[in-house]
Amino acid sequence: MRNYFVWIVALIAVSAQLWATSEKSGPNHLELAAMMYYDGNYTKATNELKAVERNAEDFDAARFYTISGLVAMKTKKYDKAAEYLQKAIEATKVKKFVDPYAQKQKARKHIFLRDFKKEQKRSGFDPEKIRKQKLEQLYLFLSRAYYRQKNYQKAIEALDAAGEAAKKRPGLFLYKADCYWKMGNHAAAIDLLNEAISKFPDTKTLWKQKFYYLAKLQLYHPAAEVAKKVLRDGNTTAKEYITFAQVLLRGGEKHEATALLEEANLKYDNEAKIPLLLGNIYLREAMLHSSAQLLEKGAMIDRKYLRDAVEMYRRAKELPHARYLNALNSDPVSKLKAKVAILVSQGAFEKLAGLREDLARYGLLENDTIRYALAYAYYSIKEYALAEAQLKKITDNQLFAKATIIRKNIEKCKQNSLECL
Repeated sequence: MRNYFVWIVALIAVSAQLWATSEKSGPNHLELAAMMYYDGNYTKATNELKAVERNAEDFDAARFYTISGLVAMKTKKYDKAAEYLQKAIEATKVKKFVDPYAQKQKARKHIFLRDFKKEQKRSGFDPEKIRKQKLEQLYLFLSRAYYRQKNYQKAIEALDAAGEAAKKRPGLFLYKADCYWKMGNHAAAIDLLNEAISKFPDTKTLWKQKFYYLAKLQLYHPAAEVAKKVLRDGNTTAKEYITFAQVLLRGGEKHEATALLEEANLKYDNEAKIPLLLGNIYLREAMLHSSAQLLEKGAMIDRKYLRDAVEMYRRAKELPHARYLNALNSDPVSKLKAKVAILVSQGAFEKLAGLREDLARYGLLENDTIRYALAYAYYSIKEYALAEAQLKKITDNQLFAKATIIRKNIEKCKQNSLECL
């Protein structure tokens, strides 16, 4: 208990001494700037940095310029950031690093002499190792500052100056490859990714970046091989399959894209976009029934694709199934549009003519295609006056030409009392 009381008294004495020192010398603006930086208050950090006395005997230039550079980076003043970080590097090269443990022990010696004698001095302090680590980090910061200025060559040079620190993380390889790519040195970018892949073979982002670079160079076959490598590792997502397939499709690699999507379609049951993409590929091959089935699968996962599935079954002339799917549509407007298309395909013109009020209520007669379908339905059931009333309102050039032909036929029918269809 007595020892505890002595410890408290000593602590109070130290606190009083530190407080007196602080009152005498004023606040430590550099430490306050660091605190403001880590708190994300960059305006206050800048103000504190301005208050730092650079001519003071204990001025820490390396720390000052490091914090100044980091604050400039956060405030998007990249040219100033590069300037400060270069100064931080030069200051760090000549900075004298002091063992903080030794300083702590020296301070404790005057307060806890008995305890101090019992403790052994910590070994292993290596100032040059610390200097090397700080310089490596500063070069990485400097590289980022140059990158933000779009000075990719200097960004690469700063990375190289960081030495082995720039080769310890896959992300830094990606970053450096991006610098080469933006400079137009595509071969160097891919070579660097190959080096990174050999060092970190299980890092998927490296393989994916290589895929995108090859695709941008229109080297779609090797890009497809890289995609297969990524997708065979067992830890893939539906989004990755979709992305790779879309890129390959844009490059005309339909066969490779189809193979990926077919594999994904078997593997993922809850991703609507996969059967949708695959269905569109089959549609371009005129495989209407297969396309319709795939679009229906997508629609069962996400109902926003239901209209597409209905339309595909209509094109495939599977009209009963088209009607069935259309009945599941909860959107009255798209449902009515699809119903019109199905009735036209069936030749059920009387039923179509009976939809006039519904079409008007939902504003669908403002659509010239729908209005033409209704007019043609009236024409087909010999309601010529009603047909003409709709045909006169059509303004679309192509439909207007068709409407003119029908109106001429109507006039002939009226003159000759012919049954024309």
